[in-house]
Amino acid sequence: MARSFRLEPVLALAQRRLESATAELQKLAQRRADTQSRLDQLLQFLADYRQQYRAALHAGLDQARMQDFRAFLAKLERAVDLQNADVRRCQEAWSAKHSEWLDLRQREQAMNVLKDRHRAAELARDGKREQKQQDEFAGRRILGDQASD
Repeated sequence: MARSFRLEPVLALAQRRLESATAELQKLAQRRADTQSRLDQLLQFLADYRQQYRAALHAGLDQARMQDFRAFLAKLERAVDLQNADVRRCQEAWSAKHSEWLDLRQREQAMNVLKDRHRAAELARDGKREQKQQDEFAGRRILGDQASD
């Protein structure tokens, strides 16, 4: 009779933790992609607005309009700096969770290796037990055939 794997509850816990970490990692990856997309949009808007500013300068513009352009460019640059910081934070959070996920996956895989080894040992033990029973049965049959002769 095969014995059950005594670490099965620990393996189940490791699998649940890995699944949870996987879901969190996916959310962080999505957040990282979203923040990067926002940064890309801001950078594109900044580049477009700078181009408009250069064109307006070339065409000639009054002092008030130039100050408006500069003030808005400063706000856009500040927004880009803030978005860059947010992208870095998202990347750092993702990297930290990824390291945790790698550790959890390694532990879960180690537990699966232990379970596989346990199963293989149980199969070998069952095979030996079955072979022993067959040998004993064959031995009795031979002894029984010799006694009836």
